[in-house]
Amino acid sequence: MARWDYYFARLKEAKHHLDTRNGRQVKPLNAPETAEYTSMQLTSNAYGETNDCSVIALAMATDVDYETAHSAMERNGRVDGDVAYIDSSLRAARDLGWHPTQVQIKSKTVATAERELSHGRFLVCVRGHILAIVDGVCHDHTRQSRKRITTVYRLTEIS
Repeated sequence: MARWDYYFARLKEAKHHLDTRNGRQVKPLNAPETAEYTSMQLTSNAYGETNDCSVIALAMATDVDYETAHSAMERNGRVDGDVAYIDSSLRAARDLGWHPTQVQIKSKTVATAERELSHGRFLVCVRGHILAIVDGVCHDHTRQSRKRITTVYRLTEIS
């Protein structure tokens, strides 16, 4: 199976989990990645990008496409294929019309933060990585992991 066939098959599986009893589309309980995250990852791979967790997290948290988030991050100092720090992500979020505010949470890990951050859009920092939690769903490969959270930012839309 060619590499692209693998990615598209994976995306198709992520988007079309059906409950065979009633035909409804359901999200698998222990899915490591959401369909939206898988789609972003495919776009990232098509661009030949690496170290772009900040771009994917920004795109997921602000509800924009990968290309828009990528150009916003470039305008704020991210170099293709290189890591970006949280200050670049926060500036890019402001450019896209969102106001980031640091919040304190009780949760210590990504898995428990998903339950606590059930309403709103958040950028969550763990050591060496950034991810998005939107309305209690972690859009990242670290979903349900025990990675320790260092900082959380709530994003509110600027009106």
